[in-house]
Amino acid sequence: MIIGPKTPLQDVIDFVDREAKDGVRCPCCQRLVKVYRRKLHREMATFIIHLVRRYQVTGGWTHVRELDAPGTRKSSTDGAYLVHWGLLERDRHRRYRPTADGIEFAMDRLHVSRWVDLRNNEPQDFSEDTVSIVEVLGSPFDYEELMRGAP
Repeated sequence: MIIGPKTPLQDVIDFVDREAKDGVRCPCCQRLVKVYRRKLHREMATFIIHLVRRYQVTGGWTHVRELDAPGTRKSSTDGAYLVHWGLLERDRHRRYRPTADGIEFAMDRLHVSRWVDLRNNEPQDFSEDTVSIVEVLGSPFDYEELMRGAP
């Protein structure tokens, strides 16, 4: 179906696009559509460092739980969001491996965007301001900032 510039469906799409930064209920499906800003933070940097170290040994895919210290139960992480920066790949079994850029970032040879805006888990915008992994390791994670979404 081709959507013309003056169709009612296009009007809805334009409305949702315009209002998504603040959050809006889609008039068609009633689902919340909101843009969330994900900023690189220490946990993400630590995740990619551990993943790269493991990849250098195994050369394969790693499940998040395999990166946990023995005896811990933390198997969820914001590190998975690094897929949006192109630093990780994810397979259908929810395993990860670093990309060439991910390895370069972990080795402090590449700067990447400080943040990404996501809508429905799809990148919408990236920061022009870039950071190194060393800078990210020094910045604390701000939960309240994350929950506020994109400005």
